[in-house]
Amino acid sequence: MLPDGSPRGFPQVANRRQRAVLAAYARRGQVQAACAHAKVERATHYYWLKHDPAYVAAFADAQAQVGDMLEEEAVRRATEGEAPSDVLLIFLLKAAKPQKYRETAKRDERTDVSELLKAVLLELVERQQPKDVTPNAAWAPLPPGERTRPDPQSLLPAPPGLDEEEAR
Repeated sequence: MLPDGSPRGFPQVANRRQRAVLAAYARRGQVQAACAHAKVERATHYYWLKHDPAYVAAFADAQAQVGDMLEEEAVRRATEGEAPSDVLLIFLLKAAKPQKYRETAKRDERTDVSELLKAVLLELVERQQPKDVTPNAAWAPLPPGERTRPDPQSLLPAPPGLDEEEAR
């Protein structure tokens, strides 16, 4: 807190309530939560954005602070812990070195899904889908939807205790 009791930061804004919203937003990154914390209607925040150039500039600073906070968290999640995220690492590399890692091919914006989004979706699907562990053996039950056995030469041997004829 500053000597006048206002939140630290945003000295270019004279209104104490505006500074409270900005400080709360810079800490949490959510307009609704910042307005509730400062006991200001959300509509008032948007009014200030339309009519107060000093507030607009200060809000841009607060947004930059939120961006830095989120970037720090993304770097932490991409590089630390039991399961670092390759997808987050890709996003960070593309942001940090776009000349090297950004996709440069022109695309039709309406029909194309970015390669990064595809990678994310594939990673999620792989994590959720059970793997087919049905053994390829004459004695094993057929998977749903299959009516014939594969080539007998590629089958596994009969389970222990059964000869080949009993297994079929």
